[in-house]
Amino acid sequence: FNGLTSLSFLNIGDTKLTSLDAAIFTGLTMLNNLWMDFNKLGSLPPTLFAGLTGLQSLYMNDNQLTMLSPTQFDDS
Repeated sequence: FNGLTSLSFLNIGDTKLTSLDAAIFTGLTMLNNLWMDFNKLGSLPPTLFAGLTGLQSLYMNDNQLTMLSPTQFDDS
């Protein structure tokens, strides 16, 4: 999603994702709504959401997540 700095809505739900690169959302500061539900994600990189300062809604239900990093939503 590199270069899509004005992107405000992203739906990658129900796409059978099993993993995500730590930098996949880098630069998406205008992203308000992120749908990642109905995938097969078992874990998330600890800095996955860093920099998503505009994020208001996050949907991650129906994945295979068992634990999140204590700093998962820190903006660092």
